[in-house]
Amino acid sequence: MKIIVVGASHGGQAAIEGIINQSNVEVKWYDQGNIADSLRLSLDDAERRFAELANQGVRTFSYYQAVKLLTDQKTLRVTNIQTGQEQDEQYDKLILATGASPSKLPVPGAELNGILTLRDAQSLMQFRKSATDENIKNIVVVGAGYIGIGAVSLFAQAGKKVTVIDSGDRILGTYLDHEFTDVISKSLIEKNVSIQTTERLTKFVGSDDQVVGIETDQGTYPADLVIMSIGAKPNTNWLAGEIELESNGLVKTNEFQQTSNSDVFAVGDITKLRYNPGDTDMNISLASNARRQGYLAAQNLTEPMQAFSGTQELRPGMFLITNLARLA
Repeated sequence: MKIIVVGASHGGQAAIEGIINQSNVEVKWYDQGNIADSLRLSLDDAERRFAELANQGVRTFSYYQAVKLLTDQKTLRVTNIQTGQEQDEQYDKLILATGASPSKLPVPGAELNGILTLRDAQSLMQFRKSATDENIKNIVVVGAGYIGIGAVSLFAQAGKKVTVIDSGDRILGTYLDHEFTDVISKSLIEKNVSIQTTERLTKFVGSDDQVVGIETDQGTYPADLVIMSIGAKPNTNWLAGEIELESNGLVKTNEFQQTSNSDVFAVGDITKLRYNPGDTDMNISLASNARRQGYLAAQNLTEPMQAFSGTQELRPGMFLITNLARLA
């Protein structure tokens, strides 16, 4: 069976782990970045790991971007980012783990240096480096979801002056009830974090190509660093017309991770999943969920047997409460 996995994020990694235990499979694993970086491998470790995967029937292809899907021909078109060369690959089963890209606001000054997003291990390392930089004193976080509040916690621990701005009426309002968000807000305020809700970013203020502050519809805030965390856009434009998508670009899947085409599976940030506490389907971009989905997709390739049972994922919120309580 010829299997293609697109994406080396958590979901893609879990899919590969699930596939290599199966017999009579031939796997090609594509990612538009460096797969070794996604696996956090050194050059020597990557060489050894890729040799092991090759012996298990998995060939890896870094710096290849999927650009077109032809489901009626069971064909995936990929482009070598470094050379520009296109090639068509045949598959029996296809697993999509293409992830999402950080959303951006079309406001003046967005091109300035000192504006960061968090979507991978490299950007997390940059966050941690900035937290220890004595020249960075004022930090503004735009967006009060899981990632945004995680960044707030990190920089507050480092003793920075942090302001978090969100258009909603409370932090983490999409995910947690008032009883949780009230506890988190209180802990943040006690650590000199300024929480500004029902405000919208209107402009980045710069000097010599470096961000020095932001303007909202209600005020101005100094910033040596701005963290943007306003959500993400699924990397699925190239799939339109071939598999069914939600209006926001998310891939529609069933409980077995199958798309509208039963030979094509989707996992991770490009999908919704069942959020059991709210009895609803949501896009919850967490590594733990993506890994479960990736592994299940691998198990369901030949026959839909293991369903995704939903998630109770309040652990990020609980982690934040525990983490912030530790600061008290």
